[in-house]
Amino acid sequence: MTTHDFRSLGILYLVSTSDELSNAGSKASLVFFGISASVFLDCSYGLASLLWHHRRRFDDEDLERRPLRRYYINNLQKRLQLLTVCFLFALGSMVMAVDIWTSSRAAVGRAMGAGDLDGDRTREGMQSSMARMGEVAFWLSSWVGTGFMIHRTYLVYVGSPWRWRVLVLPVLVYIASIVTGILSLFDESKRESQRTFTLTCLTLTAAVSSILAASVCLRLYLYRRQALAQMTENLKRRGPVRAAWDRAYDTTAILVESSALNTAFSVIFVGLFASGHESTRIAFPIFGQIQVLSPLLIGYHICRDTAWRGVDRSVGDVREERLPTATGSVILDTYHTGPVSLG
Repeated sequence: MTTHDFRSLGILYLVSTSDELSNAGSKASLVFFGISASVFLDCSYGLASLLWHHRRRFDDEDLERRPLRRYYINNLQKRLQLLTVCFLFALGSMVMAVDIWTSSRAAVGRAMGAGDLDGDRTREGMQSSMARMGEVAFWLSSWVGTGFMIHRTYLVYVGSPWRWRVLVLPVLVYIASIVTGILSLFDESKRESQRTFTLTCLTLTAAVSSILAASVCLRLYLYRRQALAQMTENLKRRGPVRAAWDRAYDTTAILVESSALNTAFSVIFVGLFASGHESTRIAFPIFGQIQVLSPLLIGYHICRDTAWRGVDRSVGDVREERLPTATGSVILDTYHTGPVSLG
């Protein structure tokens, strides 16, 4: 394997490149795009249902006397979160469209007997509007997804005295990543640029994702241990209740809520990009879809009211909990939980 200095070539080069490695990455990214599309359909249907029935509100006191509803929680915060993940899917679709356009353009050039002109086609493609659109869509999906995760972390830490202390560093690094990303866009628009900001922006984004993922995982894990320790034995013996609890706060649910998939892959991609390894061309299209898929999976849980909502219903140290399930919400017995918040 040969190496390239992707730090000087930039994201625009990866968007415009079409060779065997890039095509392999584009084909692999179709799998993640298909998963994202199926999740998007469910989230968009849920958002449409919430917008259609946004005036139908039910009091918590009437929950036990009403049948469980798939989209029980209907508030502005939930609708905005679903709208955000749907917008992210639109950005991911733009990145995928540019990948398909680049591959098709290269295939047509080879079929017409253009010869070994991949380098020329890449340089021409880097000046095209489609490549620019793909680059902008890639950065926007990264920034919107990271901002969405900052909001989710805020909800997870509602009721915690450490809320602002946990968020201050990620917010500052997030702002720095946006600034360096904008500088990278301007830098790559020049023909003779060094593209020195791309690696910095990718590194800062990966750092923010890592901090947020670790914070969310730690918070949910500690909450699960504390709540289970203080839960009454009678409540623990309830089969449906315990099963619903495990679905909402098992390891898989915690990893989805923390966007661990996007965090892991962003760290891997930054390492490949910085080292200039050829597999960066394979990883780039996949990373472009994973950073959209992870927020969509959270949106899937939001749509079914199984995600952390950050609604604090505590009175002193006694709480009446509404445990999120796959079909709605169930009010559990009151028990002591301390000043933590379960949505």
